[in-house]
Amino acid sequence: MFWGWSLALEEQFYLTVPLFLFLLSRLRSDRARATLLVAVWLSALGIRLWYYYAHRPFTDLALYDQVYFRTKTRFDPLVGGIFLAFVQHRWREPLGRWLEHPKNRAIIALPTLVCLWFLLDPLIAGEQNQQMAHLFLWGTVTSLFYMGTLLLLLHGHGWLPRFMSAPIFRRIATLGYGVYLVHIPVADHVLVPIAKRYYDEKTPMIYVWPLSVVALVGLSLAVGYVLHIFIEKPSLRLRDRLAG
Repeated sequence: MFWGWSLALEEQFYLTVPLFLFLLSRLRSDRARATLLVAVWLSALGIRLWYYYAHRPFTDLALYDQVYFRTKTRFDPLVGGIFLAFVQHRWREPLGRWLEHPKNRAIIALPTLVCLWFLLDPLIAGEQNQQMAHLFLWGTVTSLFYMGTLLLLLHGHGWLPRFMSAPIFRRIATLGYGVYLVHIPVADHVLVPIAKRYYDEKTPMIYVWPLSVVALVGLSLAVGYVLHIFIEKPSLRLRDRLAG
């Protein structure tokens, strides 16, 4: 389950974040805390750049192995999450009032859309610069995109925030780890062979692709639910019994 690398990275982060939060609590002002968070967030990009120049040349596969999958080079999205939670906790009301103005929302939305553009088209910088682009996309641009998106959603007033706040998503979220673990085997061993067979029979991709995505989501949720009932919940009950 090679895709479990991100779960391992998160677990390592969970082990260190209490110490990090303790350090933040020792600072005397919110400005100092925000400055430290931004500095730590930016340091990940610095580490990626230093590592790239110190050990180049890289093949694309080696770059993925040494940079994309490593905690020491990919911690900035996690620190970005702490920064977003800190800003939301400390300045939720003034930030919400500021974002009520369309011009201010555009100040957040436009850079966020630019980040999305680069994430969707990483070759926009040119194929010869692709590895350098990855150093920025694998953390910096990703963090800016999700932080901007979440700020707009958290302080939005349209149908989308209401839709995203529906109780059903809380239930689905409890299946998140199970879905994450099984979605690749479901895709590779179940849906890809079926989709390929229909595609080889000249079924238009405009039908094959969306139906495959819907089937992947549905089957992954179903298998994730089975794992939740028979593995996760018994494990949680055992945890509570041991903790008691």
